[in-house]
Amino acid sequence: MARDLRREIRRGLGVTAPLLALIAILGACGSPAPTERPPVQFTEASRPQGGDKFPNWPEHPHVIEKELPQALASGDYKVVSEKQTAAGITGAAEVTLSLAAIDKELTFKWKEAIPARLDQDNNSPRREIAVYQVQRLFLDPEDYVVPTSLMYCVPLEEVRKKDKNKAPSVPGTNCVLGNLSVWLQNVTQPDPLFEEVRFLKDPSYAYFMANIGLLTFLVSHHDGKPSNWLASKEENRRQVFVVDNGVSFRAWPHNPFATNWDVIRVPAFRKDSVDRLRKIKREDLDVLGVVAQLETNDDGVFMSVPPGENLDPKRGVRISDGTVQFGLTTGELGDLWQRIQQVIGEVDDGTLPVF
Repeated sequence: MARDLRREIRRGLGVTAPLLALIAILGACGSPAPTERPPVQFTEASRPQGGDKFPNWPEHPHVIEKELPQALASGDYKVVSEKQTAAGITGAAEVTLSLAAIDKELTFKWKEAIPARLDQDNNSPRREIAVYQVQRLFLDPEDYVVPTSLMYCVPLEEVRKKDKNKAPSVPGTNCVLGNLSVWLQNVTQPDPLFEEVRFLKDPSYAYFMANIGLLTFLVSHHDGKPSNWLASKEENRRQVFVVDNGVSFRAWPHNPFATNWDVIRVPAFRKDSVDRLRKIKREDLDVLGVVAQLETNDDGVFMSVPPGENLDPKRGVRISDGTVQFGLTTGELGDLWQRIQQVIGEVDDGTLPVF
């Protein structure tokens, strides 16, 4: 089993075993967690009031969650445009769909899942969806920092109009699985991503950076590549987003030289967020064991269905008799729980300030 895993890693990365060992050794060379947390110069903060509540979203996140799956299932949509993205190494595409139910065009990032395995390193649909759902534990929709993300399986007859030799993602089915995530608007790549001095003085800035700092710590986010982060172009409402979350929940390998956000990088968290985490019980996290489930229809095409009983809690992807499940493993859920408890513990002992 271990040999198979190492072989898969080498094949996926195109590197040798010695180089993998070097990467592991250099893992400690990345930017370390701050050792001091200077006090913020305010006692409370809130999101800016007035104006559009979702200035960087094409639609309310919960509307997208409801209407997109229905449109995809019924076919009540049109593909307006499709093109490859400029960034990334996993063949993502930018797809614009017109949804009749809301009479609106929405743009998404489409990333095809790795055939058969459906989960690999920097292409992990289950982790993308799980990170989106983890933010719901402590954030209101207006404060979401991860775009809506869901699974879809494109019928082979559609895919083969462009690639006649395309094979299905899962042998014996008739579609290509992938992940759709909302394309945000009115955003830019932040430079720098984080300004500690501004955090200490600017309540609005601290409000939004605390949100993303807490989420990325909880999910052990290990992909600090600059193109993974976006910020609103409105400086007085500088909400920051993380749009590529496949390398999370201790995923390995990852870039050891990047400033990753799996550690607490902000000086303080919002008290409201921490108080919401206090209400969570360990068993409440089990819902993340199945973040997406699809079943084949009469045509052999996977269709989204409500999550059912976890088919194998020790695995992140489960394929059985026309059903595919995506979710966090028992170990990943345990790590998430430990990180929640760490935040609460550090707040209670006074080492982690809140506002």
